This record gives sequence, C-alpha cells and structure tokens, in this order.
Amino acid sequence: MQNGSLGKISIVLGKGKIQNNVFLFNSNGENRLEIDIIDPNIKSGSGATLVTIRTKKHPFTFFLRDVSSNFPIYIPEYKVIVIPAEDNSGYKEISEMISNKHLLSKLDRIESEKEESFDSAAKLTRDQPCPVWLGLSRDVRLFQVDFARKNEAHEYESIRPQLAASPVKLKELDGEDALYIFVPGRGQGPIVNSMRRLEDGYIPILHTKLIDEDITYSSICFASLEKSELNSSNVAGTNYLIADSFSYGHMFTSEQRKMLYKELKKTKSKEEETVLYFHIEAENTSSVPRYAWFKNPRPAHWAAGFSYTFNSETGFSLFKDSFVFCVSKLNGNALHDEETAILLQPGEKANFDFYLPHEPVSLERATELSRQSFNSRYSECKNYWQTAINTAATVVLPEKRIEEMMYAGLLHLNLISYGEEPEGTLAPTIGIYSPIGTESSPIIQYYNSMGWKDKARRSLQFFLDKQHEDGMIQNFGGYTVETGAALWSMGEYFRYTKDTAWLRSVEPKLIKACDFLINWRNQNIRNELKGKGFGMISGKVADPNDDYHQFMLNGYAYLGLIRVVEMLGNSIIAEAASTKKTA
Repeated sequence: MQNGSLGKISIVLGKGKIQNNVFLFNSNGENRLEIDIIDPNIKSGSGATLVTIRTKKHPFTFFLRDVSSNFPIYIPEYKVIVIPAEDNSGYKEISEMISNKHLLSKLDRIESEKEESFDSAAKLTRDQPCPVWLGLSRDVRLFQVDFARKNEAHEYESIRPQLAASPVKLKELDGEDALYIFVPGRGQGPIVNSMRRLEDGYIPILHTKLIDEDITYSSICFASLEKSELNSSNVAGTNYLIADSFSYGHMFTSEQRKMLYKELKKTKSKEEETVLYFHIEAENTSSVPRYAWFKNPRPAHWAAGFSYTFNSETGFSLFKDSFVFCVSKLNGNALHDEETAILLQPGEKANFDFYLPHEPVSLERATELSRQSFNSRYSECKNYWQTAINTAATVVLPEKRIEEMMYAGLLHLNLISYGEEPEGTLAPTIGIYSPIGTESSPIIQYYNSMGWKDKARRSLQFFLDKQHEDGMIQNFGGYTVETGAALWSMGEYFRYTKDTAWLRSVEPKLIKACDFLINWRNQNIRNELKGKGFGMISGKVADPNDDYHQFMLNGYAYLGLIRVVEMLGNSIIAEAASTKKTA
C-alpha cells in the first residue's frame, strides 16, 4: 500500500485465512476478498493511493481511484476482477457482461484488421525529415547535407563539414564553423515539390529531385577521396580516441587523455581531403524555352569585413588567403558566374557540378581536383559501398522498403563506427554521441546478426580499452550503467561466435569488471538500506542526475554478471558459483 493505510481485510466468499496483511485462500472456485483502506487519496495527479496484491504467481498493482462498477479492473489472464466493495456482482456475472460487449484489445484489433504495410503506415505517421550524413567508413570527416527535405521550404540548401559530431572550424572564418549555402532553382516558393532517396534505397549516395514548375533539378551527391581511388585499402580511418573526442558526451580518465594527446601529435598533415562531389542536372520539361537557375556554394558567414572571391576563369571559390573551398563547373567547363541563369530549350538539360573539399585546399590541389571525373568517382563510390554490403548477410523481405532500411541502417552504423583500418579498435558512436555501453549494444549486436563479427569484436574492444583501473566501464556523460551493459553485449557476441581466442585474451578484463560490480553491490549491503534497495547498486542511468537503486542499472548488472559466468564458468569455477549467486 502506498499513500494510504490498510484497514481490515476479510474473506467474504470462499474459505481461507487472514493474518495481518496476509491472506490465503484454500477453497476452489470463486473467492472474494474485501479490503478496507484508511485515508485514501483518489484525486488526479501525484500521490494517489496504490494497492498491491502480492501473490506468488500473478502479483498486480492498481490505482484505487481507477476502481469502479461501470468499468471494473479486469485481468482475465489472472482470473481477477477489482470492483467497489458495495457492488455484489460475481466474477462470472461481470466477465460475461464484459464479454457481451464484444470489446477488442489493441492487439485483438490489430489482428482483425487488414495486414499493415510500410507504405500504408507511413501515410498516417508523422514525417520527421532529418539531414543526411555522407562520408567514408571509419573516417570522422563527414558532410551534413540539408537538401530537398519534403515539405520544408528553405531560403537555401546547406552543407556543413563535420568531424564526427563536431563542426569544422576554419581559420579563414576567424575560427567560426564552416557552413556553405547554395540554391538550385529560383529559391523559396509557395510550393515545395521535392523528394530524396539513397542509391538503390540503401547506399550512402544521395539522390534528390526538385520540381520548380517547368524545370526539374535532379541531383546526385556523395563523399569520396580527393586524389586516390576510393576503395577499402585507401581509407585509413581515424583513431578511436580522436573520434571519441569529437563526439558529444565523451569522458576520458587522465591516462586516456594522455593517450589522446599522443595520438593527436601523431596525426599527419592531411595530404588528401575527403570531398563532397555534387552533380545537378536541370531539365526543361515544358514545350517552350525556360530558364534554369543555380547559385553556387558560398560561406554562410556574415561577420563584418569577411570576404571571399570567385574566379570566373577557373570556377574556383577562394578565401582571401587563396585557399579554395569549392570547384564548380557548368556543362563540363569552369563555371563563369556565381549566380547563373541559363535558357534551356524544350527537353534540353544543363549540368552543374561542384566539388567541395572537407577543408580548403591549395590552388595546385584545386586544379587537380577540377580534373576529377564525376562519373568515375560516382562509379567508385557505389562499388565501395556495395563491396561492403556484399560481406553482410543477405536479407530478403516481402516489404522491400523495410529490407532497404535494414541495409541502409547497417551502412550508416558502419559509416560512424570510427577507427583505423584495417585492424584495431572501433568507436561505435550513436549519431552525434560517444559510444555508451547501453546504446551501442544494439549496434554491435546488429553487426553480429548481419555476419559482421569482426566489426562487432572491434567495437567491443572500445569498452575494454577504456576500462578504468578499478574495473568500471564508463565513457559517456557521467552515466554509471555501462559496465553491466557492455559485459552483456560481450556475452551476446560470444553466443554468436564462440570466439574462444578472443575470450582468452579479454578474460582478465571481464573478471575485473565483474569484481567492480560485486564490490559496488557490497557497498549497498547495509542495514539502513533494508527495504530501500538493500543489496542493489545505485547510480545514474540517463541524463537526469538522480542516483538511486534503479531497475535498469541493476538489470544490466545482472545480465553482465550472468553472461560472464556463462562465458568463463569452466575457467573460473571457484568464482563462478559466487558470481552467479550475486547475479
């Protein structure tokens, strides 16, 4: 009982015993228990009276204010009905009354309706368009593209170079964030008629279409390398500590921070940038001549005294120190004007191309970049991602859209699992956030389920590499829930792979993490905690700073301990029984 006091309880139908607040029925058939509650609170809001019936098989809890004769609390699976004491109706009478109403639960209604499809569900679901991230696996150099979002009119489209989640800050912009804006078509109008889609539904190459009355602008954009052929051998990646430092919420011990600084010092000057390759085809679909419009990318920087130049002979956009931030072409030749209107005859097309390096490059490098073939780079990029997906499990579903989303999700997760190639630790980030034992677990387990056990193993290593001296695993925002969650994920990896060589190599770290959880629990075995979390660990599991004995924290600790016992039981026989008992 909460927020009220228990008065008298009595058995008014059936046989049994009552002692204080404990009841026992010893008769078959229908039984009826009456409960008297003193000083109840049946008002709306917090502090309402809660009643718990704690039986061995089917315990349940209800708000006292919810009890009524018109709509009884009915749990057919438990064969339980709760009604006001003055209502003399019996179980059979009430259950038949409810049955005669032919009511359907949500699950019953779903089962009775026509089979749902993704498309039919999507029509009724809130559309929440988001930016697109384009980049290369393992490499923190990303491009965030806000382009052709359905039903969202913008004054301009934008491209934001990022290092994982962090914006790129340029000295040419006085240390401000790099952000470039451009406009295909005539700009913002009363109608937004646009669409976007990934290559083949899942490859990280963005296709968009913007219909501006009689001119259709179709675009293709993707990230690739500045000079080298795009393949897995030429993508070096980014050290996992550096990648972690560019993500939100990261945490480092003093020793880890020293390791980070060492890695940053080892980082060479970038001899090759990643580049966003962008192609826009404008087509006149009318029966008369029409103008196509294009405004070239420029910095979205309004500070007083800031300036840049556009070279009409080369199509280069330059900061004042002659470093080039964009290379642009029209129909294969250098773009002559930043803002261009070109008259197209019926059925005629014009091609606008621009290549935007992740950070500005010298004039010499820009000249070499201008010679790159968009079509060749496009073919390389598609092959790069298709080669990656070919190593994953094959999925064939009746709903093609969901099949595409499974593959698209897998490649997106692979895109933002940062680390050095071809081997070594990966940082399985969660969008803009650093890896965390809880939320990175489904990423790692998805890798396992899709046959990418190598990527799963390398991602798990992140949590072992960053383990604290006392055995704790903690990487994100002061959360204390990670140790158990990471151990659980490691146990799931072993269930998938039976990788005994890996297990032997990490065994000391697993035992150390278990010892940390057990010692933590021992600190909570105190008499003053009896009835208030005795023997449970307390800590922070989410953003609010509310350390207490939470189910989630203890649930993950249980999972972690029990999985380690499962993995190591034969090699730590002496400790296994004790650890299992603690779990």
